Amino acid sequence: MLPVTAREVDDNELDLRAYLGVLRRRWLSIIAVMVIVVGVALGVSLRQAPQYRSESEVLVRPSRAEGIVTDQLGVTPQEAVRQLNNEVRILESVAIRDAVAEAYDGPLDPTAVSAAVSSDTSDVVEVSLTAADPQDAAALVNVYVETFIEVRRQQRVDELLAAGAEIQIQLDDLAVQVDEVRQPLDEAEAAVGADPEDGALQSARDDLRSELAAELAPLESQRAIYQQLLDNLQLTAGITSSGGAMVLTPAEASAVPVSPKPVRDAALALVIGAMLGAGLAFLRDHLDERVRSVGDLERAVPGVATLAVVPEIEQAKAPRYVAARDDPRSVAAESYRSLRTAVKFAGIERPLRVVQITSPLSGDGKTTTVANLAVAFAQGGDRVVVMCCDLRRPRIQERFDEPLTPGLTDVLLGDASLQDALRETAAGVHLLPAGSPPPNPSELLSSDRAAAVVEVLTEQFDVVVIDSTPVLPVTDSLVISRLVDATILVVNSQTTKRNALRRTIQMLNQVNAPVLGFVVTGVEADGGYGYGYGYGYGHEGYAEDDRSTGPERKGSRRARRAARRQASATAGKGAVAEEPRPSERSGLRPRPAVDVLDPRVPGRDAGPTFDTAGDEHPTTSESGRDNGSDAPTNNGRKYDGPADIRPGASWRPGDS
Repeated sequence: MLPVTAREVDDNELDLRAYLGVLRRRWLSIIAVMVIVVGVALGVSLRQAPQYRSESEVLVRPSRAEGIVTDQLGVTPQEAVRQLNNEVRILESVAIRDAVAEAYDGPLDPTAVSAAVSSDTSDVVEVSLTAADPQDAAALVNVYVETFIEVRRQQRVDELLAAGAEIQIQLDDLAVQVDEVRQPLDEAEAAVGADPEDGALQSARDDLRSELAAELAPLESQRAIYQQLLDNLQLTAGITSSGGAMVLTPAEASAVPVSPKPVRDAALALVIGAMLGAGLAFLRDHLDERVRSVGDLERAVPGVATLAVVPEIEQAKAPRYVAARDDPRSVAAESYRSLRTAVKFAGIERPLRVVQITSPLSGDGKTTTVANLAVAFAQGGDRVVVMCCDLRRPRIQERFDEPLTPGLTDVLLGDASLQDALRETAAGVHLLPAGSPPPNPSELLSSDRAAAVVEVLTEQFDVVVIDSTPVLPVTDSLVISRLVDATILVVNSQTTKRNALRRTIQMLNQVNAPVLGFVVTGVEADGGYGYGYGYGYGHEGYAEDDRSTGPERKGSRRARRAARRQASATAGKGAVAEEPRPSERSGLRPRPAVDVLDPRVPGRDAGPTFDTAGDEHPTTSESGRDNGSDAPTNNGRKYDGPADIRPGASWRPGDS
């Protein structure tokens, strides 16, 4: 016997967990099916009229007198069973039913009466009938049994009489044979009687008698046997009164109905409903195209890590709720801190300064993820700015209770300066909102001015988090992907389907977007990773707000452990679970918490200065790098934007 390996045990545990997960996710469907089946069963049961069962027991056996003739005193068990089954067939025969129909004068149908062998160890036959009236049922069963016994008695008498007639014929034939043999002897007897003194006649008679004795003896013996049989048959026919059957238990009117039985029917329907519900649940889950587990996610898009698993957040429906800021001790906040850790570990070898957050479709929790990740970065000591590139349906400003304008669109169109559009929120996160809705979002985001804004923000802040549009409806996120160091795809556990997810990855790969990994939102806090996504994200706007749904369940240790485990499954899978300090990050230096918009504050690192007088004066960083030169910036990317939009310059995109 081969030993069971640990891999086989794990696979079995995963299969069992998967089955239990299906039942847990589909429990409402299972309960609904059970309720429907039980309801239908109870409805049918309660609408039925009560049915009463009457039954009578009949002992079927050959009589002792008949056994004298037919030699049936000893039979084998197989022969006994055969005879008993024959009697049951006779009970249900047309002849018996016709006889009962003539004898019975009632409302019930004699053909509804049934007969069955009571047990294999007796010769008892059970005759029963189920009807709405117990009195009528009992009366018909009793009439049926009595008629059967009478018909069987008459049949047996007729059989005996017929057998007697046959024996009488045999006796008559024997008598003729005997008379023929005795004729010479009778003539000799007559001659002796005429002359009794004649010794010769007497001697001849005696000799003839001796000669015929051997021939007459067997005939006389056979005739005696037949005569005895005939006498026995006549005697048996005279005493036969039961027909080989007798009533053991007559039928009586029952006071308890055999049907309906609502309790029994409900219990049976409950079991059947549970089986049907479970079968339907597994069928629906098999046909479900949604990504229902992390395993489904990895199988749908292999090679892409899951960075974080975020539980359902009921408060996320509120437009201003940010878990990392408003409830930092919650499971959701811990999940976003795990996401922050995963992003930092992924940037150990190549710092990730510009991170784009997008999703396949709207409603996947993209904006919620942007707000919480930005707050988590700020709480970790990073200078972070949120840049809203969702110019079609912006929502990020609602999370920080900031106005929509002025914003990115106004800066790109020259209607506002970057200093006016950029604002610091109470959570320590700087925000560049979307601004006024433009008629051509994709064209604006693909312009050199948009790249220049990203360049300036990268020089001023440690992390730039970009809130982008969903990938499938519009191309804005694909345009933005050329400006970022990493793209994080938000997948909703309740709505994202596999085909949409594959198409999203395919589109991102077509533009060589640096996909870092997935963030799974809307996961049940008890550790069940269910997935699925909603459509309706049009070219000019969303059909529904971008949000996470479902109640947040605090204090779930299992959810915290799941979130931490998923945080470690990043692009850098060899990283440890401890978050590095800001001073230990590769490529990032600790910076003082200062007002980055105020050029008069001393000790600030190199960044843009904004001169309200409109004069342009490039600044030099502490390392002596001229931000207006061709020196590489933004993690090795050389600035190649417009001459009037460069790091360190006071600028308005509308200036010529």
